[in-house]
Amino acid sequence: MLEAQEVSVNFGRSPILREISFSLQPGETVALLGATGSGKSTLLRALMGLQSIRSGKILWKGVPADVADLARQGTLAWVPQQEGFYPQCTVEENLRLAQQFQSVSTRRIEPWREVVSRDIPDLLPLLRRRPEELSGGQQRLLALARALVKSPAFLLLDEPFSPLDPPLRYTMRERVGRLQKDRKIGLLHVTHDPLEAQMVADRMVFLDQGKVLQQGAPKSLREDPQHLEVARWMSRMSSLFFQLPPGDDRCSRELPEWSLSLRIAESYSTSTDGLPLDLIVPLEAWAPLRGIPDGAEQSGVSIWMKPMERRWVDSRLWRRWETPGGQSCWRIELEEDDHVAGESVACCLDWKRLLWFQPNGERLRCEVVAGWRDGRGAAN
Repeated sequence: MLEAQEVSVNFGRSPILREISFSLQPGETVALLGATGSGKSTLLRALMGLQSIRSGKILWKGVPADVADLARQGTLAWVPQQEGFYPQCTVEENLRLAQQFQSVSTRRIEPWREVVSRDIPDLLPLLRRRPEELSGGQQRLLALARALVKSPAFLLLDEPFSPLDPPLRYTMRERVGRLQKDRKIGLLHVTHDPLEAQMVADRMVFLDQGKVLQQGAPKSLREDPQHLEVARWMSRMSSLFFQLPPGDDRCSRELPEWSLSLRIAESYSTSTDGLPLDLIVPLEAWAPLRGIPDGAEQSGVSIWMKPMERRWVDSRLWRRWETPGGQSCWRIELEEDDHVAGESVACCLDWKRLLWFQPNGERLRCEVVAGWRDGRGAAN
């Protein structure tokens, strides 16, 4: 197992990584997700021994490790964003050099040609070409092959598919996934694409400004985000986002989008008294009345949403919906659904499924005990 324990990295006096902790098991895929500048690539460099750490430890099989030595042995292999090929050398020479530059190891290393023939046979007709003569997809295959010929136990991928067009990106994801499962390699996959992260990962680690905001199974980050930034990344297309200012009554928050008031239980309102709260309405919290979420009849109020245009994406039909205030979200629907674009539809909002966040972005476990329309009395 490869493990980081409270790893911190500084550039000069500026902290870049702050007490990062996570683990990676053999045969497991962990996705590092976060915005540009969140510290993802710096963490990979630290794991490869290319970036000194200010504090913390990196463990290999439970004991502190010299990760630079593990990288030299090929136990850890890295596919960086910039390939770093030897431009004057052919594909074959680049593969030979990748294997020859490993330090002496007790591990059995397969001949590079056997690795390529089995795992990436597409490169065999290209062995005499130079890297500049390869297409973008072929260059990514070469970068992957240079890592695989080292017979690594763990493979670190730094946004490996970002320069590729969508069909090739999908093909490469599928190929890497098969290789990883067949060879039981631990895979650390850096990406800024939440959809890609959910497709490839057994677990996800979300970084923001050098800190881990949340880690766990993709489903837990999507359905139970612990921080506002995680929620924005994991459901930005399918959720609605509101900021609710404090009102005269500290237990109530007004949602003018639908002329709604939501009353927070007294025990939760003290810590939020006088502070604005961020509210997210996830996809699971609302539906047209003929498709009410489970339990919504006990904890729901009726709202209006306006169906707009439909789009086919990855063989699924998506519909854009608008709130009365013009905010949009997308949800999948059946082709036979007969909503008329531009005509308002009565929907049920289940207030127990709403996600609340404090001004510092941390999740607030609010219990909403009542919801009503202004001037119309209790909704349910």
